[in-house]
Amino acid sequence: MSDDCIRALRERGIDALVLDGKSHQIVRTPELPALASRVDAALRVTLRPDGQLLAFQAQERWNGWFASNFRSLLNIEGKRREEFGKILSYRYPGSKLVSVSFRDLDSLSESAGVEYALEVPGRVRREEGTLRINMIWPSAMARSLAQETTRHYDLVLWSLWAGESSFSLVLPPGSTVKTVPAPLALDNDLLTYELRCTPSGTSVACQRRLIFKRREIPKERYPEWRELC
Repeated sequence: MSDDCIRALRERGIDALVLDGKSHQIVRTPELPALASRVDAALRVTLRPDGQLLAFQAQERWNGWFASNFRSLLNIEGKRREEFGKILSYRYPGSKLVSVSFRDLDSLSESAGVEYALEVPGRVRREEGTLRINMIWPSAMARSLAQETTRHYDLVLWSLWAGESSFSLVLPPGSTVKTVPAPLALDNDLLTYELRCTPSGTSVACQRRLIFKRREIPKERYPEWRELC
């Protein structure tokens, strides 16, 4: 994330001293709602016949500070593929970027996006004649937002944000779906989270929705936050 982007995010939702030459006052700087900064992703994932590798086509659309941040990170056209490959390697360790195409990175529009193809190993495990597949999502909340087991200070997120992801998994011919993740719905003062998966023949369709409601997480509530992540 660029210094300008970090500075802009740190100036949101903070107490500021305003002077007019005669008096002063403490004001709270405005903060955009979560839906103003969002990332929407659609992933179509295929399990290779050898049962060891997931290959998928993906589309992402970035709005708000997501668009600003990716424009900053990928501002050098000749290095965009390399830099985006690093981002995906962090999301999905061991992944290989096959192809990538960016949209609206060089414009001043409110959003930007990307389409890419990726191969990901290590997400499939054999268990007594069945295959257990670890679902793939564009964000790993625990790894990015709750790394520490305990905190001595409050946790401050970069920004309020939201995201929706659709995940379609296609299995090899002759396969059947045994179980899928149970539906989950959480709604509290920290976040809203919804997950539902529907099997159909040799495929599974999942939808995930996430909205962050608080930018500052008190250290006393960090264990609760980490459990949610």
